[in-house]
Amino acid sequence: MLKANHSICLILFSFFSLSAVSHADESDQWQQFRAHKGMQELDAEFDQPKIEPEVRVVEKIVEVEVEKVVIKEVPVSVAQPAPQPTPVENTPTSDTAVTVESDGYVFTLSDCQMSHRNIKCNLKILSVERDGDLTLYSSNGAYSTRLFDRNGNEYTPSKISMGNKANSRAIKNQYIAGVTAKGSISFENIDKSTQNIALIDLSYYDSTDRKYKHTKFRSVNLVL
Repeated sequence: MLKANHSICLILFSFFSLSAVSHADESDQWQQFRAHKGMQELDAEFDQPKIEPEVRVVEKIVEVEVEKVVIKEVPVSVAQPAPQPTPVENTPTSDTAVTVESDGYVFTLSDCQMSHRNIKCNLKILSVERDGDLTLYSSNGAYSTRLFDRNGNEYTPSKISMGNKANSRAIKNQYIAGVTAKGSISFENIDKSTQNIALIDLSYYDSTDRKYKHTKFRSVNLVL
């Protein structure tokens, strides 16, 4: 009897052991199945193309009103230094000159000064158009150069000069186009009452035209 009970116990223990083992195997298999299934789902998720979210770009136009700025330059006055006094020269000079143009020549008479009853005037001659020869007369009868004052007195030059030439009767010079020649006309023994010059009549001979000519300077300023 005891042996029978012992055998039954062994059989029951074996059954329960097998059942437990079988149940454990089934549990492991179920977990393995679920893990395998999860891996398949994960692989399927990665294998599917990734859908990028749609990005909408909205272009916004912003109008900016620019104010036009005009810059105006305003001149600023700068204080100028006070002018220094100009020293006065001892020798007076004329502030006017008389210019006459005739037959392609420009004649300028200026700085007429009277000293000890003598008058000396500066004379300039410029040939504008061409080279030419002129003969200036000091004292030559009817063709003499003459000075008239406002008292009706008449004087002929004591000497006439041009460039490096000077003579009491006449001088002949060649005048180059565009070159100004400088000289002078001198008068002597002028009346003490003479205060101004009404007219100086310059007499000369033009070799190009072969004519005697006159150039008249009126209202010549006289420095006493």
